[in-house]
Amino acid sequence: MTKLNDTQLILLSTAAARENGSLIPLPPTIADAGAKAANAIAALLKRGLAEERETRDNTCVQRTDGDLRFGIFLTDAGAKAINIGEGGGTEGTHTQPLPHRCQKPPNLPASPPSFSETKAQRSPS
Repeated sequence: MTKLNDTQLILLSTAAARENGSLIPLPPTIADAGAKAANAIAALLKRGLAEERETRDNTCVQRTDGDLRFGIFLTDAGAKAINIGEGGGTEGTHTQPLPHRCQKPPNLPASPPSFSETKAQRSPS
């Protein structure tokens, strides 16, 4: 199994959640990471978990070379490293979204019983 640090996991999982699979723009949780984010991206590129390729989408641009614009994108190996499967970030490969954390779990009451209700249930009649 591929060992990834927290920054690399954030980058890959964010890219997997995007339709285009782009690591850029950086997620807000690491947007101010500077060199740490740059080092994480370099390591992902070196390991083949992300790749640099030409893009027309200005929001995905990592660097330019003349008129060419390049972004960093999730690879199949990168998606597999975070257990997303084949096709990293392209249409039709997304997993089901996690349930919202504020939703109550199934089969639980909407609110806990009050103290008087609990006391009445415990005391014999």
